[in-house]
Amino acid sequence: MANRDATELEIHEYSFNAVLRYLEFLYTAVLVNRSESIEEEAYLKIELLKISDQYQNFDLKQLCQIQLQPYIEKSNVIEFTQLALYYNGAVLLDSCIQVISQRYSFFCKMKEYLELPESVRESILRRYQQSYLYSEPKKAPWVEVYLNSNHSVALRPGQTISDYECSTLGFDPKTQKSIFPKKKINGVGPIYGPP
Repeated sequence: MANRDATELEIHEYSFNAVLRYLEFLYTAVLVNRSESIEEEAYLKIELLKISDQYQNFDLKQLCQIQLQPYIEKSNVIEFTQLALYYNGAVLLDSCIQVISQRYSFFCKMKEYLELPESVRESILRRYQQSYLYSEPKKAPWVEVYLNSNHSVALRPGQTISDYECSTLGFDPKTQKSIFPKKKINGVGPIYGPP
């Protein structure tokens, strides 16, 4: 604890650049990127996140979490998750959960993943299950099947044509003539079907 009459405050836990940027933010409310390398800038933002947590500067803490998000990758997401947990970074934690849930089958077997708190692993699993359940089903492409030299029908792979389906599709299987005019669907044709 610093003496009230002291004119200097020594901070040993952080680099000079991190403390300088923290002071600049206190006076300007702006966080400017000045580092020469991406790694240096990411490390500086991690230090600023730690400082902002220690000195309870919630605006800087929020800004650091947002600016750290682009640095999250498959190779470092577990470390960022641990960082977010330790320094109470809800925004950063949510981004990490999103990245891990997108590659759940890769991460779920890792030792580092299994060492995360159970509540975080449950959140990741829920996010993974939600993305799996609510994602749009992938539709198989239509395939043009030629019934004879003049007629074709659009089918999905593995779909077969029965007499009933032919008549439903507008094709008379006995006379081999379309009951609908020719048209193109998605640039593929000639396809016979209802107008």
